[in-house]
Amino acid sequence: MNNDDVEDFRCAAIHHRLPVFRTEKYKFICCKAFAEAASSGKFKILAYVLMPDHAHLITNGDQPVGKILRFLKGVSARRIVDELKLQEAFSSLKKLQVGSKQRNYKYSVWQHNSNSRMIFDDAGFKARAHYIHENPLKERLVAAPDAYLFSSVRIWKGNPLETEPLNIDL
Repeated sequence: MNNDDVEDFRCAAIHHRLPVFRTEKYKFICCKAFAEAASSGKFKILAYVLMPDHAHLITNGDQPVGKILRFLKGVSARRIVDELKLQEAFSSLKKLQVGSKQRNYKYSVWQHNSNSRMIFDDAGFKARAHYIHENPLKERLVAAPDAYLFSSVRIWKGNPLETEPLNIDL
């Protein structure tokens, strides 16, 4: 980590902690949306994990924290809701329904508040990445962090899959 860089650690939870990412299909949709958001928002994703009901990311960019979150949450929510509509998953859509708001949307995939913390040094950066990568193990989803597909842990260890769901900028 360059001393001039400041990264941001984020935890974003799904609305009502619903397990939207219980299936691989929606995890893949979210990873693709995160890549799209990073590209269009001109920021980098340095580490991530997608859990069944939340996501952890470390990002870096010139954009303000709120704007990066809007890109990540907005693009991914749009893609997830579009897929639910396409699949006619009305019961799932009903769980995400919040009614019309000021900006005229009917569904809320992500909780509006997100936990963000700035990272100012290499030790903090590595500690947060370790925390992110250990999350699936702590939740007993896998026996080893590398076994969890929707995480940047393999890239960090120098053993990426040819078909990583989300490539990061490390």
